[in-house]
Amino acid sequence: MSSDTTGFERLIRLSLEPSKWVIAFIYFAHVGAFVCTYFSNIPLFLMQMAWFVVLISLVYWHVTIIFQPKKYPSELLLNDKDEWYIIDHKAESCPVTLLSESFVHTHLLVLIFRQGKRKRVVILTTDNTRPETFRHLSVRLRFTLSGSEY
Repeated sequence: MSSDTTGFERLIRLSLEPSKWVIAFIYFAHVGAFVCTYFSNIPLFLMQMAWFVVLISLVYWHVTIIFQPKKYPSELLLNDKDEWYIIDHKAESCPVTLLSESFVHTHLLVLIFRQGKRKRVVILTTDNTRPETFRHLSVRLRFTLSGSEY
């Protein structure tokens, strides 16, 4: 084994699809916001304004998550040298850097990447990736990320 590898020889390729758990959480949070404003003791006009803001937020998240525009990546690739690539819908790959701010948990991975001057966040759960791939990636990230939460 050469000195520039981390000991992980497996290439990991992830297809990025919306997570049913994340979608359910977003809908539940918005319904909770409607209920909280309904039972709050605020004037009707402010309640209607709050409902309008929550409704706009729900529409934004629905469009962002369910109808992913072409500008969002379609796949992530991690090679044996811990180099990350984002692959878009045109099959063009772009190198990105995984930041140490990323979060690793048994059922959730929040991967924060730097691509040039902008940050990209990818949320992976056990329901939007194959369980075997999720497990391999989570173990690999626990060894390669410094200061991540378990």
